[in-house]
Amino acid sequence: FSNIDAPNAIVKVFDANYQIIFECTASCENELVVPVEGEGIYHTDVQFYDANWSFICEDKQDIEVINGGEPCDTSVCQGDVVLRTQADVDAFCGCEVIEGTLDIGTEFFNINDEAAISSDIFSLVNLVGIKKVEGGVRIKNTNLTTLKGLDSLVQVGISFGVSGNEKLLNVSGLEQLESVGNIFSITYNPLIQHVDELESLHTIGLQIRFHNNDALTSINGLSSLQTTSTDWLIIRDNPSLINLNGLESLETILDINRGTVEIHNNSNLTDISALRNIQLIEGDLRISQNFQLADCCLLLHLLDGDRNNGRIIGTITIRDNASICNSPSEIRSSCPIIPSSPCEIVQVNPTNQELVISNLTAPIEIVKVFDNNYATVYECFADCEEIINLPNLAAGTYHISINAYDENWKPICERKESVAIGGNAQDRNIEFTPADFALFPNPARTEAFIDLSKLKGEKVELTLFNQFGQEVSQQVIGNVVEQKEMIDLSNTQNGLYILKIKTKNRKAVAKKLLISRLY
Repeated sequence: FSNIDAPNAIVKVFDANYQIIFECTASCENELVVPVEGEGIYHTDVQFYDANWSFICEDKQDIEVINGGEPCDTSVCQGDVVLRTQADVDAFCGCEVIEGTLDIGTEFFNINDEAAISSDIFSLVNLVGIKKVEGGVRIKNTNLTTLKGLDSLVQVGISFGVSGNEKLLNVSGLEQLESVGNIFSITYNPLIQHVDELESLHTIGLQIRFHNNDALTSINGLSSLQTTSTDWLIIRDNPSLINLNGLESLETILDINRGTVEIHNNSNLTDISALRNIQLIEGDLRISQNFQLADCCLLLHLLDGDRNNGRIIGTITIRDNASICNSPSEIRSSCPIIPSSPCEIVQVNPTNQELVISNLTAPIEIVKVFDNNYATVYECFADCEEIINLPNLAAGTYHISINAYDENWKPICERKESVAIGGNAQDRNIEFTPADFALFPNPARTEAFIDLSKLKGEKVELTLFNQFGQEVSQQVIGNVVEQKEMIDLSNTQNGLYILKIKTKNRKAVAKKLLISRLY
């Protein structure tokens, strides 16, 4: 069906026995493709109404479908699938798994004006059976308004790119997409406003790119990402983008060829706080021509030269943004120094009869105080006061546990301390435990790296467990140095693992590691 352009419409399709097989009311799209099963006669009824639902006209037709009843081949597609026209899409039949690439649309150019020639593809509904593409997916220069038809797609082995689709409004149809092995890119789509439909996407293997999307206001659809490491992060030439929310999981930008973070020419960008968890950029950092961006203080831990808190190995270019974000020196001189851990600034002051805990500044905290028999004396959860005063305590030893979290309940740090009330109140044992460590790449293939520089000089035990809690391997590092340590994964199978680190006098901490050799 095409040119369904009345203010309101009702479209119905019946089989030969007048059993309804399709219906839409009021919200019918201008172009509709209705898949049918088998040869035979089908009956259609299209009714048009004005904005007030006053009847305009009606069209009824009997349509004969020929050669529509041949069963689809559901075997694995060998090689690449190339769909240049709507006729190619409509003729596609049956593959749940494509071993090569899926190429939709065209990249041909007009030689005279170098403008891309758009494909006539306006619907992908005939692709609804595709669940996995082992190669890449490219959707380029089409007339698509959504990506409906890819509703079953869960996994892309290499890259997923959406580019040059001038009518595309959103990525509806990608609600089931979970992982992309290599590059994920949304580029040159002038009408797309958001990617909220990427609610299931948790893994992007190597690169994230959003550029030249004029109407894009948000990438918060990436908020389900569990990927902590990527090779390149490119956010440029998106004049409507306001913030980078959705990228909070990123901790390292790691690439042997100098992986880069580039935030460039996003004229309405005001907030890059989603990058606050990045601890290592092995390549270059470029933040430029974001004329509304005035707050770059979250980068201070990468610029202050403290290798324990974060570092950039490549070049740093910060310029042509709003004030206080025009050079590394300006950021260093204008931004307040934030302690590396809110646990470090907590003050615990015991006296003869009371205990005062102050400087509780993390967004979310859990504070517990136990007596010497570990009976709970005090507890607060999430809404702790900045100063906690516990008077009239009996003499003895008390144990204090403080856990700090960010706004999304991601652990920041943990502090444990034992103090004496009465007697010698200065006798105390303080234990700081980092709540996280850098592990990359994640997903990994045959090896992963771990940054243990905060434990420099200590002996560390690394244990890898599978998802059933069974020990897979163990590695002991006698003396941690600043260089990252390699973990050999060549003898492990694909799947989810837990990496646990343990040191003397510190609480063991663990992190999920996904091993995938699908690309």
